[in-house]
Amino acid sequence: MAYQTTDIPKFTDESAYHRILRKVANRISALDGVEAIYQIGGISSPGISDLDMVVVFQNDFKCSYNIHDSLSEEEKYLFIHKLYGTSLDHFHESSRFSFFQNYSLIGGKEIIQNKIEDHGSADKVKTQIALEYMLKMYVNLTLQDTYKIIQARSLLLHGKALSYDVSYLGSSAARLSALVSDLLDIRKNWFESNSNTRRLSEWFRAIYIIYPEVLESVIREKGFYLDGNFSKKIARNISLIQSEKLQSSHKGFRFPAFPVNFLGKKYFRLMNRFNTFEFKVPYQAVEVPSELRDYFDFQSGQRNYNRNFLPHFYPLSSSLLA
Repeated sequence: MAYQTTDIPKFTDESAYHRILRKVANRISALDGVEAIYQIGGISSPGISDLDMVVVFQNDFKCSYNIHDSLSEEEKYLFIHKLYGTSLDHFHESSRFSFFQNYSLIGGKEIIQNKIEDHGSADKVKTQIALEYMLKMYVNLTLQDTYKIIQARSLLLHGKALSYDVSYLGSSAARLSALVSDLLDIRKNWFESNSNTRRLSEWFRAIYIIYPEVLESVIREKGFYLDGNFSKKIARNISLIQSEKLQSSHKGFRFPAFPVNFLGKKYFRLMNRFNTFEFKVPYQAVEVPSELRDYFDFQSGQRNYNRNFLPHFYPLSSSLLA
């Protein structure tokens, strides 16, 4: 069955990014309890790139304001997801786990001393973070393959991050290198070519054949862990189950494809309401190395803190569990 493509990138001038970034930063700066506001990363591909912002609040400050829901459609196109929010103490602690880099102060006061320090995160933590991202990518690919809907912009955004993980993992994930480079080339030339949706469909078919094999091989070689208190659910309709082999299963049904063009991403969310997925993953939950225990404790603490103090902000936590 042929794939349909939704979430098509819309060219957006870089000046619009800066204008909206300043507007949202000014709005956040007016809130009580804000220590600093940082942009994460940059704008490498206008029209495809999104904006990431982290708001650092005073410790134990409660903020009930839902900034993302107040954004216009134009603003939400650039701010795809909720803003990140954290306490001052958690922000400083996060540098131990290399979640984000390239912070640029855009509001409040500078609280980073000589930039975010590299605490020399253990290789196990860095590998764990890379594998968490790769597993999340596998989940996303599987949903898109099941629904036969390719989310173009989402894939192009994830491809940039995937390139860092493949590079870090080196020879272990080398079989993905050429395909990741192809995706980055599609991204680079998206607005100059008329054949991008066809190329993306061909790319998707190619990577989905080998991606599970490579991911399982890397997991077995490097070792992958999940917290023993992990709830097994990473979304309302997606569960992770411990297993000897990497596999996925699905229950539900597809609606007729014709609404895709009318509903766009809403169609994808509708499908999620009527489909459930179970991913069997060869992870370990016992004898967790001490450096990973610290990492898991930080993630858990961040999620709990944000539920109580910053409910409308993403925690500085793993992309797999956020």
